Amino acid sequence: MTFSLFSKPLLIGLAIQHDAVRWVQLKKAKQAFLIEQAHSSPLPLGVVAEGKIKRVDALRSVLTDLVYRHRLEGRMAAISLPAHLVRMQRIQLPAGLSESEIEAEMNAHLQNELPGLSEALCMDFTVLPASRPGQDIDVFFAAARREDVEQYVECVQAVGVKVKIVDVDTYALKRAVCLLAGGEVRVGEVNAILHFAAHAATLIVFKAEEILFQQQWEVTEAVDFLLPLKQALQLFLPVQQLIVCGTNAPLHDVTSLGIASIHRPPLAAPEFLLAYGLAMREVPRW
Repeated sequence: MTFSLFSKPLLIGLAIQHDAVRWVQLKKAKQAFLIEQAHSSPLPLGVVAEGKIKRVDALRSVLTDLVYRHRLEGRMAAISLPAHLVRMQRIQLPAGLSESEIEAEMNAHLQNELPGLSEALCMDFTVLPASRPGQDIDVFFAAARREDVEQYVECVQAVGVKVKIVDVDTYALKRAVCLLAGGEVRVGEVNAILHFAAHAATLIVFKAEEILFQQQWEVTEAVDFLLPLKQALQLFLPVQQLIVCGTNAPLHDVTSLGIASIHRPPLAAPEFLLAYGLAMREVPRW
């Protein structure tokens, strides 16, 4: 198992969310991914809360039933952690560093920013393209508490599914929406995704491959999130495009946000977007 955002599909996407466990199997056809199978099993209230597994036995029971009914034992899977459990940051380092030297610099950076950090971490990074050879390099890294990663991985592997990738939920969601919304994403400009699922709204502001901002709110009525949503979007004005998706997305309410271009693409099975984005990941070579 690797904690990875960036490795280059015959994985299943297994999304453990607070209301259900969802899994998707995709089939690649040219540049498209077609859903071959998509299934969900509801979770009792409180099994997963605030992104953490609170009732391990209850989750394993649901996973065991799901694996048995759909013959998933031995399959390889990509799963995800909630973004708020993952620290993601860009740092600048001298060119020419080895992988181990970059990891040492990341550790030093975290120790400097979080004095007294003693918890074991899982980390992954990618070196961003430099504009000219020999320049300092930009490194984007993700770090999560090993305990949080292992909690998810151990639950899944205990029921016979092999975890090959641990992604971050907002990156998987963005991956799925950008593919399925296609031409509605403006290349080279600041875009935003507003995703609704099970009384929660997730905002992802991004430009090209980089996520600039992400936040989630609980939603019971429109007034619960519109003000903080508007404040968050103003940090990145001008946002050129807002893509609204998910279940029960209140398009008539978000039109008051002052964004000129708001789209709600007709996405099939929007509740499976996270699992879809996970299933798009490629099997690592190891």
